[in-house]
Amino acid sequence: MNEKLLYEDLTEKSIKCFYKVYDALGEGFLESVYEKALMIELEDAGFKAESQRSLNVYYKGLLVNFGEKLEFKRRVF
Repeated sequence: MNEKLLYEDLTEKSIKCFYKVYDALGEGFLESVYEKALMIELEDAGFKAESQRSLNVYYKGLLVNFGEKLEFKRRVF
């Protein structure tokens, strides 16, 4: 099955931006360094990107994060 994915071109373009940053910087820097570098690459590639945008999250109709920045964290065991 070889079906085209939705937004495949944008996905490929954004992944290429990630690898440009990773290839240039390697590993060992703080997350904020990679975030700033990735924002530069995304903008250079024509994306309109925002960094650390605030987002209200509701659970059962109640606001649960009070406008904190949206952040996904990796779970370490």
